[in-house]
Amino acid sequence: MKLIYLQVFFLMVLIPANGQYRQEQLVTPERNYITVYTGLFEVNVNYERNILMFRHSYSNIRTGIGLWNNLQAYGNEYNITAVHLIGRKSSHFEIDAGIKYLQVTSDNADNIFYPDLFIGYRLEKPDGRFLFRTGLSGLSVINIGTGIKF
Repeated sequence: MKLIYLQVFFLMVLIPANGQYRQEQLVTPERNYITVYTGLFEVNVNYERNILMFRHSYSNIRTGIGLWNNLQAYGNEYNITAVHLIGRKSSHFEIDAGIKYLQVTSDNADNIFYPDLFIGYRLEKPDGRFLFRTGLSGLSVINIGTGIKF
């Protein structure tokens, strides 16, 4: 009888039950984004594509067009930016670095290249389609935007 108890004990200890362990489900995220951002001096529409995925972060590349007006000059803008998001779940720390070409349509200024820098927060569920973004950027100071993934 003691042998049966000993065998049952070893079976319970050595063979774990499936209900005791929770495995994270791997979600294949959508890789394409269409986004709209606005700030104090600009509004733009962008296409963003995921290019690298890591365990706790991922990197995208973004390109877009927009309008800007800083009360002294105005015009069109074209950008290309590297985006890096840190976070595994819905909340992400976002940092961007790129370049904008500001095409001046007013008479008193020249066309210029401008650094496209951003630091902020992005709400984006791994299995969702919606994203929300807010933070600080170089050209528009305060930046807020939304978009969809597909």
